[in-house]
Amino acid sequence: MAMADNTNHTETVPEAEPEPEPKPEPEPEPEPTPPSKKEEAAEITTSASSEKGSSDKPKNSMKPVEHILNLAAFLLSLPIIALVVWLIFMPGYDCEYLLKMHKIYAGIIAMLVVLGVLNIVASFMMKKPPLRMPALIIITIPAIVVLIVGIGLVGGFKMESRSMPGSPQRLKLKVYNIDNWSRIKSCLYDKSICQGLESGTSVIKSYDYPTKNESPVQSGCCRPPASCGMEYVNATYWKRNDGSEDTAKGHNSDCDTWTNQETNLCYNCNSCREGFRTTVGKKWIILGSFLISVAGLIFVVHLFLFLISMSETESHGK
Repeated sequence: MAMADNTNHTETVPEAEPEPEPKPEPEPEPEPTPPSKKEEAAEITTSASSEKGSSDKPKNSMKPVEHILNLAAFLLSLPIIALVVWLIFMPGYDCEYLLKMHKIYAGIIAMLVVLGVLNIVASFMMKKPPLRMPALIIITIPAIVVLIVGIGLVGGFKMESRSMPGSPQRLKLKVYNIDNWSRIKSCLYDKSICQGLESGTSVIKSYDYPTKNESPVQSGCCRPPASCGMEYVNATYWKRNDGSEDTAKGHNSDCDTWTNQETNLCYNCNSCREGFRTTVGKKWIILGSFLISVAGLIFVVHLFLFLISMSETESHGK
């Protein structure tokens, strides 16, 4: 019984709890391997190309302007060609050939041909950096020559332009030359410039005579000046009245020169000479203005092309 009691009263020993397993220590992170030389070179190339691409954008910003100027330079050759054709095939203005202006015609045509060809050549030369300065020089010289001729034709040099054929001063000297005018007035009569003028039977004053359809030559050669105060009978016959002349500006010698003979009329009047000179002179003034405009535009276009090209070269060099 005692043994049974021992067994019954034996204390149960609690089982020991298992010790927690130690947490594995974190593995150290591997040190980054240094990039190879090839990778470094690739990165440098990539960054350099990106920088170059970003820097190229402002450099190409003037390209559209350059293209427009090149197109403008080419288009300026077209009116030059048209003018050359006009000068070659244009008929003489009312007996103008008697003034013997063939040399100035030939000289202007030659200058325009040279200017037009060099204009195109210089446009192509501007695209190559070593040829930009020579291109500007070869276009500047003919442009200045054409500009000077144009200024002379419009009478910009005053007395100096007397030696330039086609200038207003030189043209006046030729027209008022007695020998030249003798041939010119015969030519004008042969062309019947006074035929076909408006005629009528009603008596009107000279200042009422319709002149809007008359050319300067017809107005000066086919009727007496309005200051003479003659009465209109028909297109080529005017009745002279004593004391009817307007002398506020002095006596007009053309009033004495006028005659009703159809072979004379006012062909010997100063008004006839001025009418002929005005008709011919207008053409030369228009021609001179055209030469000034074309030469100036060509020079300005090529100057801007040169400046833009040089600025691009400097920006690429930086």
